[in-house]
This record gives sequence, C-alpha cells and structure tokens, in this order.
Amino acid sequence: MRAIPYILFTFIFGVSTPLFAQCSNDCFVDITESYHCNNNSVTLEVSTNGSFIGWFQNEQLLSNEPLYTLVPNHQTIKAVSSASISSNLIINGNFDNGINGFTTDYDLTPIVDSLFNNGDFNITNSPSQLSAFANIQDHTGNGGNMLIADGSKFAYKAVYESKVSVIKGHTYHFSFWATNLHKRFINKPDSVNYNSAILGVYIDSTFIKSINLPQNISWNELTFEWIADTTAQLELAIKSINTAKGENDFAIDDIQFLGITTVEKEITLTSCNSTKEIDVFSPDGDGHYDTFPITEEGLAKIYNVDGFLIQELEAPTSWNGYTNKGVPATIGYYIIIIDDKIVKKVSLMK
Repeated sequence: MRAIPYILFTFIFGVSTPLFAQCSNDCFVDITESYHCNNNSVTLEVSTNGSFIGWFQNEQLLSNEPLYTLVPNHQTIKAVSSASISSNLIINGNFDNGINGFTTDYDLTPIVDSLFNNGDFNITNSPSQLSAFANIQDHTGNGGNMLIADGSKFAYKAVYESKVSVIKGHTYHFSFWATNLHKRFINKPDSVNYNSAILGVYIDSTFIKSINLPQNISWNELTFEWIADTTAQLELAIKSINTAKGENDFAIDDIQFLGITTVEKEITLTSCNSTKEIDVFSPDGDGHYDTFPITEEGLAKIYNVDGFLIQELEAPTSWNGYTNKGVPATIGYYIIIIDDKIVKKVSLMK
C-alpha cells in the first residue's frame, strides 16, 4: 500500500463528514470495466472495502464517483481507496486545553466588550460573554471550548498556526469547523449581506483552499486531502482573508490533520476505434485459423462491441470462438483484455 500525490477538496456545510472507512490487512480495490464500442466509451466500476477516493490519470483526479464512464485512448487509469487513518497529528485541536498546542499572530485579549477588537482572540465555551456575539456551543455541542476571534485587518496574520511532521509521499486529511459569531447573522433578512468570515488554509505559506461562511450562524466544515512532497516539519495556518470591519467575527473548532494509507489498482484502457492492427480468425472448422491464440499469461476477458463480457479464459490458451454459454460468437469485432492490462483486438469471421 502507498500514497499518491494529489489534492482532493471537499466542502460540506452544516453536516458531519464521516471519517474514512478502515479495513484490515486484506484491503482491496477491484475494477470492473464494460466497453461500449457503439459510442467508443468504457464504464469503470470500483469495489473496495475501504473508502473510495477517486479515479486518477497521471496523478490527476478524474472523478470521485464509483461509476465512471469515459472515452478511452490507450491510457492507464488508477482507482484509489483509503485503507486506514492515523490519530490526530494536531495537538489540542478542540481547544479544551486552552491556548496550548498552537501559536497565533492575533492578540490574546480578555473577553470584554471594550477591549475585544480586530485581530483579537481568546478561548472560551461561551462567546456570548461579548454582547455582539451569539450564544452558541462548540461544534460538538458538549459545552467544550472553541477559538473565537475578531477578524484582523491584515490578511497575512494567522489566527491559528501549528507544526505538523509529514513524510514524503504520504497522504493527509485536514479538516476544521467554523461559524460566524455576530448576532446580526441571527434571523438576517435575505436582502441584506453582512461581512461573513472567509477563512483560508495554508501549508508552509502555500495557499491551499478557503471557505466562505454562509450568511448565518451554523457550524461548517472545510476538509481536503493533501500529499506531502517532502519529509519535514511544516507549518499549518488558518487566516482570515476577509479584512473588512463589522460582523467579521468567527469561531473555529475541532481541527484535525490525519495520515491516510491508501490502496490502489491500475487498468490500461484502449479505444475500440484504435488504429492498431486487428487480428482475424475464422472458427468455421476448415482447419485454417479456427482458433485465436492468446499467448500472454493471465485471465483473458473477451468483450463484444456492446461491451458485454462473453467469455473468460485462463491464458496462455486459444479462443475457439465460443461464448461462456457454449454457443458460437457472432461475426464481428472483439476486445480481449488480459489481467486488466494487455489489450488485444480480434475480428471473428466465418
């Protein structure tokens, strides 16, 4: 099992994201392919006992849907699934241990109306101690702490910073929850827009992604997967990108940075209309080219032009032109795929 280099972004507002499914040592990813030569496409379907992450080509995400249809052109597609996750690499990500475990460019300020201004922060379980802030609980609703802040006038200032140790080539899952705090967002008229918080995530000063909080007071999650291109201790930061005054007040809670182990499987696809040479055989019993030799070793799957699997053979062997139902295959073109990698084309004639 190994990780692959990619970033996959997901934003989920107001609901909880399930953690990646974990499997035992027999983690697997399997791919079933169906060719549709009438429109020169192929449909891929994945099965896994982990959590499917996506289809990739040259490390670029193509789709995160388990069922994916594309027009092939002799390319290699990779299916990737998560197998297990590590414990949280962020210390005190729920702030229940106060101001420990992180640094900040904001000023630690007492929760007093006359003192709390732009660029100030504190840790509390009761933000409504400030008269302008709504009476909310932490993200989990269990009365725990959260980080509250009045957005800075300077976007370069980090409201939260933490060091994380990463390993080159490993995949990591990051997430945190945030909400607006200003009372003006309670029962806000649809015709009015206030200065909702915009929070950006940076890894070693490189911008990754931001979340624009909706015009209400509700906990919203930002989450993404990230691949380390070096083995080092890096700085993870959250910054308030919106520098406007008024209402730009927010809370942050439950920050996570988890290591993910992945499993994957590759498949090489070819086009039905490929210009490669097509072999011909004629199983008519005349003693000439009655069978088609498959010299490569592996499981040979034979498909008709409509993408239906008509025969499976353990190779090396020869195909006699019969289907798995014991009846002669019809005249036409067929695709033979050995171990999901080697592709052959044959024309059956009579």
